[in-house]
Amino acid sequence: MNIRRAQIGELDQLAERNQQLIEDEGHSYPMSLVELRERMKAWIIGEYVAVIFSDTEDLGYALYREDKDEVYLRQFFVNEIATLAWRLIESFKIILRQRPQGMYCGFVIEGEKDRERLLCNH
Repeated sequence: MNIRRAQIGELDQLAERNQQLIEDEGHSYPMSLVELRERMKAWIIGEYVAVIFSDTEDLGYALYREDKDEVYLRQFFVNEIATLAWRLIESFKIILRQRPQGMYCGFVIEGEKDRERLLCNH
């Protein structure tokens, strides 16, 4: 997975993802896409950083600001594909934690495009 800083030219995409995040959380937020775009623009021109997570396609974004002692995460969104992949990996981690101590194990997750190998470290 790649993480890159979002550019001003991607404000429409960020506003759409922000609207999807609002809908996914069940909020009835009254802002239009244009208003969400302008708010996002003000944030990233100001003190916030927006990053986009991608693989072969964009998977989500995060909006955050760094303070002296902490990072304040304002928004975090991943699409359904990324959420599914995360759930699969977390499920495999549970399986791996339940095996006998010292037993070697490995999983290969193979799909049409990607192949990822998960190995136990015990």
